[in-house]
Amino acid sequence: MNRILTNVLLTTTLLYVSFGATAANSETYPVKPVRIVVPAGAGGALDITTRVVAEKMSEYLGKPITVENRPGGELLVGTRYVLGAKHDGYTLLAQADGFTAVPSLRNDAGYDPMKDFTGIGLMLRAAQVMYTASGSPFNSAKEYVSMAAADPSRLSFAHGGRGSPMHLSGIQFVYKTGLNIIEVPYNGTAAAYPDIAAGRVDMMFGGYDSGISYIQSKKMKALAVTGDMRLATMPNVPTLKEQGVDLSYYFWLGLFAPSGTPPQAIQRLSEALQYALKQKDVLERYKTSGAEVVNLSPDQFKAFLKNEVSHVENVVDALKIEKK
Repeated sequence: MNRILTNVLLTTTLLYVSFGATAANSETYPVKPVRIVVPAGAGGALDITTRVVAEKMSEYLGKPITVENRPGGELLVGTRYVLGAKHDGYTLLAQADGFTAVPSLRNDAGYDPMKDFTGIGLMLRAAQVMYTASGSPFNSAKEYVSMAAADPSRLSFAHGGRGSPMHLSGIQFVYKTGLNIIEVPYNGTAAAYPDIAAGRVDMMFGGYDSGISYIQSKKMKALAVTGDMRLATMPNVPTLKEQGVDLSYYFWLGLFAPSGTPPQAIQRLSEALQYALKQKDVLERYKTSGAEVVNLSPDQFKAFLKNEVSHVENVVDALKIEKK
């Protein structure tokens, strides 16, 4: 009897110690500064958004969060760096929507978005704007589609590289319309705007923030927005759906950790992100830039990412886009 009682007491003690350790880990993470790696240069949308969100997350967690830029290789250098870091919740990755598309477009991606990383949540999403030169012959997406259909291979669209938002929205536009339009790639998003404004390329999809100065200076005009609703900042510009193109596309930015990161760390980071996205100054900043908040739990974000990967794979297969 004494031996049985001793075993019961020992088992109970071990369970209590185990539970207590788990609870302590959940409550105490983080115990040191957290680092978020941005695989792009300073000053871009991914960098700026990450810094805004990191500041608020730091308030919630009570520990500093540093943002480190590791650009290169069209976001691959920083992404691979995080994959090779300790999977302990202290080195995170900020990425854009191309994160789920690049493995379908490039042979050298070096990662699987679903197997190698765990999603923490979305930082923002934003519809794209369909831009053209102010002097172009079409004044709507509907007119562009009609002209391209009447004269195949005459019209063109620009993008900032494979897997960029400009590229992803462009190929989905081609997929939905069945048009045969010329693809004009650039080394980065910013390089394309002057050629669009000059009429050297017919059209591109870009961010509201990036193109608004060209609109205000009357060098470009907006033909459509890619979201489900019109932008509050561009109320007179109709959506693609309003113009007969069944396409809804949103550029998004998210936070990730390498797979194997402790679940309690993922949960705490998710809570901190949700806190950041509820702050009034963050919401106001997003509103003026044409962006919006979508609150997703890690499980919801995982489902979202799975759908994104599947959708891009379908588009790539349908258009017979070869990996390079």
